[in-house]
Amino acid sequence: MDIDCDKGGILNKNNDRAGTKEQQLRAANQQLSESEQQLRAANQQLDASNQQLRANEQELRKLNLDLRERVKELDCLYGISVLVEKPMITLEGILKGVVDLIPSSWQYPEIACARIGLGALEFKTANFRETPWKQARDIVVRGEQAGTLEVCYLEERPESDEGPFLKEERNLISAIAERLERITDRERLEERLRHVQKMEAVGTLAGGLAHDINNILAGILGYTALLKESLEKTSAASADIESIERLSWRASDLTKALLAFSRKGMYRPQVLNIDDIIGEVLKVVGQTVGKRVDVKAELLPAVPNIIGDEGQLNQSFMNLCINACEAMPAGGRLSVRTAQAAMDKKLIKIYPYLKEGPYISVSISDNGTGMDPETRERVFEPFFTTKEDKSGTGLGLSMVIGIIEGHGGCIEVESELGKGSTFTVYLPATEEKIKEAPPRSVGTLRGHETILLVDDEEDFRRSTGAWLKELGYTVIDAASGEEAIRLLEKMKGDIDFVILDMIMKGMGGAEAFKRMRKMAPDIPIMVCTGYSVAADVQRLIGKGNSGFIQKPFEHEILSLRIRKLLDAY
Repeated sequence: MDIDCDKGGILNKNNDRAGTKEQQLRAANQQLSESEQQLRAANQQLDASNQQLRANEQELRKLNLDLRERVKELDCLYGISVLVEKPMITLEGILKGVVDLIPSSWQYPEIACARIGLGALEFKTANFRETPWKQARDIVVRGEQAGTLEVCYLEERPESDEGPFLKEERNLISAIAERLERITDRERLEERLRHVQKMEAVGTLAGGLAHDINNILAGILGYTALLKESLEKTSAASADIESIERLSWRASDLTKALLAFSRKGMYRPQVLNIDDIIGEVLKVVGQTVGKRVDVKAELLPAVPNIIGDEGQLNQSFMNLCINACEAMPAGGRLSVRTAQAAMDKKLIKIYPYLKEGPYISVSISDNGTGMDPETRERVFEPFFTTKEDKSGTGLGLSMVIGIIEGHGGCIEVESELGKGSTFTVYLPATEEKIKEAPPRSVGTLRGHETILLVDDEEDFRRSTGAWLKELGYTVIDAASGEEAIRLLEKMKGDIDFVILDMIMKGMGGAEAFKRMRKMAPDIPIMVCTGYSVAADVQRLIGKGNSGFIQKPFEHEILSLRIRKLLDAY
């Protein structure tokens, strides 16, 4: 009995132990299952991390590629900036440098080529040729197409944003074109400024030379007038004197042209009809060129009037018409057309001195040899001539532009080599009517008054003084402004009239004029100079009982003006 009980207890204990181990085994299996799940989850996270890493690597490679492209673009734009800042570099030098910089900035530089066309200029890489794989951008300056920028691939490449090109490359070609637009605009403005400065320098020189030559001519013509008075008309020397006088006036015409070019020429404004001027010019042109040139005029009957100097404008249009005929050595057609015009914003941008309002236009066209772009750009430069034998002075068109700009106008030129040229002149119109000219008095008027003649040119004083004495005047001369003031102070009550030069050493004519006016407010003063009526001179003679005469002058005209002022005194 006791033995059976012991066996039963042992069996129960064994069963309990077996149950515990079974529980432990199930717990271990559950832990293993959980570990397997965690491992699978970890593997999934690792796969996701690897995928993200690969995506990051791809993005990094793309960013590196983009960075390299942007660096190339920046290198290109920086290179352009460096080019522009180089001292003494020309527009041609900039364009040549830019076209060489472009290929290395594109995605496939080894097969890239470029070309820049700007007006008559063209620059391209050595390997350039037209291909189907091309990007292009217009170069637009002040609203007008000035040229084109092109980039080509020499071989086909995979499709990208725009054919084989990246969208960033479209942005780059636009950025380069915009930079070229600014550079071109700046260069044109600087070139215009240089041209204006050059013209001003040459104009100053021309004006000074003309003034000095006019002083000399005034002396020569003074002496010839004296000789003509003292010689019989039948004298053998009389014809020689006439020749000297004729040649002197021809020289005077040249100095007038120089003064017109320098903007210091005599300007006699009056209301004019442009059709009348063109009609007179074409009469002379028709007689000059004969039948080899067919002259055709299309004159607007109701064309508005203008205000200007008839002689200067006649000279300008004559020069333009003769130049047109000379451009047709084998004959051709000269067409002159007048019309009403309105000054548009485009021309005002080019010529800022122009004013808005009504204008008239005169177009002078020929079907002759025409001009290449380089010649067209230089056509108004002083001393530039296209004549092969260099027989021209090269001053004709520079004088024309000086006259037209002096009248507040401008000239536009269109020309193509082998197809002729058209010069279009624009002048401000006016509503004023033409006044009938009063009859001109003729003859030499005499007098008995005392004249103070002030000029630093001895020959002018001697010849003009002697001629005035022949007319009955008493003449006292002074070689400077200081001497004139001393004489006037000493003889104030005895001097009736003053002839005063403006350009003298020491005290100039303007200062002498002001002092004389304080000393003798009512004394008539005739301003006499080799220049014309400049603004400062106009202000002086506008103060009353004053006049002006430009050297050289006809002595009969001087006598008339002296008498007019004296009789009004």
